[in-house]
Amino acid sequence: MAHKFSLYIRDENLSEVEKVKKRQELVKSSRTGDFSELFDINFPVEKAGRSNCENMIGSIEIPVGLVGPVKVKNFVNGSNGSKSGKVSPVEDIFIPLATTEGALVASINRGCKALNLADNLSVVINKVGMARALVFKCESTLEAYEFVDWMKNNIKTFADYCESTSKHLKFLTYQSFIRGRHVYLRFSFDTEEAMGMNMVTIALKFAWNKVEEDHKKVKLLSLSGNVCTDKKDSVLNRMYGRGFVVELEAFLSKEILADIFDVNAKDLVKSHVAKNLVGSNVAGSMAQNMHVANALAAFYIATGQDPAHVVGGSESSVTFEEDGEGLYVALTLPTVSVGSIGGGTWLPKQTQARSLILSGKGEENSIANSTILALSAGVAALAGEISGLCALTNQSLASAHQKLARCNFNLRGQTTNL
Repeated sequence: MAHKFSLYIRDENLSEVEKVKKRQELVKSSRTGDFSELFDINFPVEKAGRSNCENMIGSIEIPVGLVGPVKVKNFVNGSNGSKSGKVSPVEDIFIPLATTEGALVASINRGCKALNLADNLSVVINKVGMARALVFKCESTLEAYEFVDWMKNNIKTFADYCESTSKHLKFLTYQSFIRGRHVYLRFSFDTEEAMGMNMVTIALKFAWNKVEEDHKKVKLLSLSGNVCTDKKDSVLNRMYGRGFVVELEAFLSKEILADIFDVNAKDLVKSHVAKNLVGSNVAGSMAQNMHVANALAAFYIATGQDPAHVVGGSESSVTFEEDGEGLYVALTLPTVSVGSIGGGTWLPKQTQARSLILSGKGEENSIANSTILALSAGVAALAGEISGLCALTNQSLASAHQKLARCNFNLRGQTTNL
């Protein structure tokens, strides 16, 4: 069946606003119904239409909740591949979460309350850089090895070409992999405040253009060979990290567990082993956690990040251990891809949401940078893991969703008056 019209409007004489209005008219001419809410846009259409969304017809709002404030007692910023750094506190962090899942914000906020009472939350941020892996095809395996050797001997020159494309780009490291006559080169860069995926892609293409004349028998097949690994499950990301690696730990006393969650450490650890460890093994999952993706998705959407990076971020590992009569809990997030510039971070509401995170009280410099964004994402995820597993352990998860998500039925199918 032939299309009656195309939503792609090529007329460059029309503004983005005019193009949106024309698409809306085309939609209304072919579909019945009221689209007034969908067509209502409250952000600058000209910029969004050029840089964020093609064929734009409208916008969708998502409720935003706020959790906190929460205190990080010990924060170590080990940027650029270093685990060392000055230990300092980070006070009064608020975390905006955009979600339509009832009970999620309340649960994460409950976890933050427990972390505040414990007053011992530690976070280490390690910026390992944004990775992109090119894939090449050589004429033979021997030539593939020769190409890898050449890159090893000339990496400084290649990195200089990359860095010449942006003053905000710094080469960090690379790995090479050979499969038959295919070569995969995975490069990592510090992209400063940007998440940086596009910046890195542009840089690598430019650098290859500068050296490809010396490699007539080597063909660049793709600027992404899935070894990056971008928005997919990956053992490599768990090994090397991508973007930020965030490590968190805290100790919750037996009193906090009892008063806030109505659980004890022994039962929590049993649930953790059965669900996060054995259950994940049965499922063949690399994600040893309860629902880290929930916190990351909500935080990414609220702050203008690319929500598809939830896939990598969800491959996180949580630890629950009895420590005396209390609980030691830790969370490792090997792939947190966030930035304070670029993508959707400029959008007005997302900008204001990020300005809530720190306790700057209106100062111009109070908007969170990329490191604080990574820290906030990790804190939200840890709080959600603690609160969520406690709800599973004491069998309150279903009733919490029934109450907070405003279900109109109980577990037996009978109507309720919640």
